[in-house]
Amino acid sequence: MSTPSTFSDELTDIIASLTAECTDDILVCGDANCPGRDDSSVDTELSDGLDSVGLTQLVTQPTRRLPGVANLLDIVAVSNVSRVTNVSVSEADYISDHCLLSAAVAVCLPKPVVNYRPTWRNIRNIDTALFEDNLRKSVIFSEPATDVDAYVDQLDSVLTALLDKHAPVRTTRRRPPKKISRWLSDDAIGAKRLRRRLERRWRFTGSEADRINYRRACRDANRLINVSRKDHFRSRIEATGGDWKQRWRVVDELLHSRDTDKSRY
Repeated sequence: MSTPSTFSDELTDIIASLTAECTDDILVCGDANCPGRDDSSVDTELSDGLDSVGLTQLVTQPTRRLPGVANLLDIVAVSNVSRVTNVSVSEADYISDHCLLSAAVAVCLPKPVVNYRPTWRNIRNIDTALFEDNLRKSVIFSEPATDVDAYVDQLDSVLTALLDKHAPVRTTRRRPPKKISRWLSDDAIGAKRLRRRLERRWRFTGSEADRINYRRACRDANRLINVSRKDHFRSRIEATGGDWKQRWRVVDELLHSRDTDKSRY
């Protein structure tokens, strides 16, 4: 059984390794199970350990109340106090022997990067009869240039102007793929594409048969995505070997998936 001293040392080592690798704010919360001398404090070893890595414990009320017993076991410790407000302890209708902790956490989300694809024209929707009529009424027919180079310039100018009128240049914005695509298998990627294609078909036709095909594709895609995720993290955990710090990082990523560009909240 781990003692409060051992637990505090291991926890602070993990927090120290995180703070050494990034400059993000840190929040640690959960049941530390290290009661202090009174019902408004945690164990001295834990308190000193959190303080040594620059974390402030924000809970000052007992979080477990039993007949004749009250302890502070659950913590909310942060490196930047200004990011966490309204910390409260609630009985939560006594559904557990532990109280419910709630808080407002300020999270900074980076603005998603938008990539712009090459410009294009929707040539298929051009009214060819109207386009031909406008072309015949242009200077190419009424006042054609006599010099070859001038005529080429004339063609370029007139056709560009007509295309701008009948098929304006468009630019498509595209967000970068989510991180999930980095570990999806080829089968999962193919299943996602099929799911999207069948969804578009069903929304266009409204057919019950197309809806059934789409829902079947959804189940297949979800199954393959889950398999890919499981295989990915299994291989990463196995690759850590006996390095428990690396294994903890992988497990933490699995349980609390987040963008590394975001705050650690």
